[in-house]
Amino acid sequence: MADNLMDLAIAEAYASCPVDDGVILYTLEFLHSTLDRPGRIVRWPVTSNDMEKFPLRLEDTAPANPGEWVDFIAVPFEVTVPAQEENAPGEFRIKIENVGNVLTDTLVAAVRQREPARIIFREYMKSMPEQPQLVYTDFSIAKVTVNNNGIEATASMIDWLLRPYGKIYTPTDFPGLVRGR
Repeated sequence: MADNLMDLAIAEAYASCPVDDGVILYTLEFLHSTLDRPGRIVRWPVTSNDMEKFPLRLEDTAPANPGEWVDFIAVPFEVTVPAQEENAPGEFRIKIENVGNVLTDTLVAAVRQREPARIIFREYMKSMPEQPQLVYTDFSIAKVTVNNNGIEATASMIDWLLRPYGKIYTPTDFPGLVRGR
């Protein structure tokens, strides 16, 4: 029932959005220690040889460049978000065409290392580039397949059992934890 209410709410939001403002920008941000800066792409058709960029503002809690305006490069890609079902695996499926060797080499190298590459998926309204409407974080790339046309990747949710939960008590914030004070 909750999924049905969510579907109805999303349908109502899309229906009430003005026609000119209804363009949704789907973005991916790739984070890994081997990258000088995060890789950022936006789903948009490539119509010329010039690299088209979209300046978008990141949320204040972003792991890299929080609250800043950053450029996302226009690339045609497909993304399937995790299903909102009880027994769904919670995986993103990403297919990026004609990405070039830089991103391909980085993703393949990241999967081979112990430290996984992380992705952040954001949705922006084109008319509201100052804030994302939806943000999915804490996904790591688990599998990458490279072919002649591009790459396909699967990103799964980072292990929730290993995530800290609740308040973290440190001696700096709670000096009573240190013996002898």
